[in-house]
Order: sequence, then structure tokens, then C-alpha cells
Amino acid sequence: MSKIKHVGADYLWRAATSPAVMAVRARAWQLLGLLPGARVLDIGCGPGTATLGLAARVGMFGAVIGLDSDPEMVKSADATARAAGVAGWTRHQEGNATDLPFPSVSFDACVSGVVRPGRVR
Repeated sequence: MSKIKHVGADYLWRAATSPAVMAVRARAWQLLGLLPGARVLDIGCGPGTATLGLAARVGMFGAVIGLDSDPEMVKSADATARAAGVAGWTRHQEGNATDLPFPSVSFDACVSGVVRPGRVR
């Protein structure tokens, strides 16, 4: 399993499904005004913890692109999207947040969340 600075996919899923993180994400996405059909970039997507929720918000006429520097996280995120049935409008790719491989007008919104190692219950 991939690890980035001692943070594995299982930790990221536990953190993402905690009530506090879910509430913050829901409010952030609400403030972004994400509507069906929107195109969203998820920088540092990890195993796809946010891309699934984003894909549900933008629907099949939208698009969610997850970007992560770890190839194992990208593979995990793609597998999660396929299993959730959102792979048709959700994809993940390797990339660097400081050198985005997209034209500047490619997305309606961009999200990024950092989860630091610590206690997750």
C-alpha cells in the first residue's frame, strides 16, 4: 500500500469519513456553489475520498479530475470511482500541484484538502 509521509489510504478514508471532515467538506462545496454540470479539480486527491462526493454533486454531465503525485493513490482513486459507478465523469491522474497540466480556464472550481497524520477515531 502506498504511503506518503506515513499517511496511507486507510488513514485518509477514516479521516474523510469523520463527521467533522464531512461537515467541513459539505459546507465548503456549498459555498463553492457546485451545480450539476460543473467541472472540478481536486488537487491532492489521495485515494479519491473527495472525488466521490464531488462527482455526486456535479453529476454525469459534470467532470471531476483528481490530481495526486502518488501513482498508487491515483490507482486506488480510479478503482474507487469505478466501484462507485462515477468513473464516466471522474478520473484521476498523476501530477504536481505546483505545475498543473491544465489550461487556466479548464475548471469551474478547485478543491484541495490536506490531512495531517494524527489520531483518527
